[in-house]
Amino acid sequence: MAFLVTSLIFAVVGIIASIFTRICFNQGPSTNLWAIVYIAQMKPLIVPILSEVE
Repeated sequence: MAFLVTSLIFAVVGIIASIFTRICFNQGPSTNLWAIVYIAQMKPLIVPILSEVE
């Protein structure tokens, strides 16, 4: 019974948090662009090979 109640509370809190996030942080598609750029710098898809020129 406790597992069911806890799961229900977790689901309700998740739904409320997602609605709150959609209402308060809905500023268009470029809102999360900084996160995409930040992650791309941390884990680039193409890693350049730096050759040493003598």
